[in-house]
Amino acid sequence: KFFSLMTYDFSNPHNPGPNAPMKWIQIVLQLLLGTSANRTQSLAPKILLGIDFYGNDFSLSRDAGGGAIIGRDYLALLEKHRPELQWDKNSGEHFFFYTDNKDIRHAVFYPSSKSISLRSEEARSRGCGISIWEIGQGLDYFFYLL
Repeated sequence: KFFSLMTYDFSNPHNPGPNAPMKWIQIVLQLLLGTSANRTQSLAPKILLGIDFYGNDFSLSRDAGGGAIIGRDYLALLEKHRPELQWDKNSGEHFFFYTDNKDIRHAVFYPSSKSISLRSEEARSRGCGISIWEIGQGLDYFFYLL
């Protein structure tokens, strides 16, 4: 028996930001498993760390909005707006900004090879497995990272 620990959906349209900040993931795992000195070894192999294969497109207007985007939507935004990808070292996620045709600024957070690798390594270092939400929403190359 396994337990899927869904460590995503940290942010929302009313509080835009990263979907699964690394610090948050680490805190949740530490609370559940303990520190390396007192880790509950029997529990770790039963935990599957949830990794998101989708992202979020948040409106930064006063009327906050936005929500989940899948791979094809992400690629369309990249092609249309040609934004500069930025790395947030605190959350361990890539993001970018763009302005839509109504002159509303958006922030987009989406998984990348680096963010997926960081989360996979975090799970491995604690003796956990991983689970994916949701297969078919990400980019094809994500599977090669696992």
